[in-house]
Amino acid sequence: MKKIAILIATLALTLPFTATLPTPAVAAKTKTYKFSIINANFLNAKQTFHTAKSSVTVYKAAFGADNPSMNLTANGKLKPASTYYVTKIIKAKSDATKQNRTFSYVQGHGWVQQTKLVRGVFN
Repeated sequence: MKKIAILIATLALTLPFTATLPTPAVAAKTKTYKFSIINANFLNAKQTFHTAKSSVTVYKAAFGADNPSMNLTANGKLKPASTYYVTKIIKAKSDATKQNRTFSYVQGHGWVQQTKLVRGVFN
């Protein structure tokens, strides 16, 4: 009898830990974009770029270990009308649309689509 009581008590105590309820963070998952890397360029000197009057989406990248691929997930935005420094450039092909895209690594922020940046310092 004592063993059954201990078993029931153990199950009752572990039930709250095993039950999973959907949380708002899980429900609002961000989309991940998958790319195959064509070419990567690590710059010797920082290149100066700036954003226009609109904000630019910054992506967090996860690189493949077995094949040259990267998965991008939106991670925030760059301020509009600000100067930034680029240290890496990657040319990649989208797995979904089969179009080539170029991404730049903005130092201290993350990966940004190259077409959203303008070369030079913001005036």
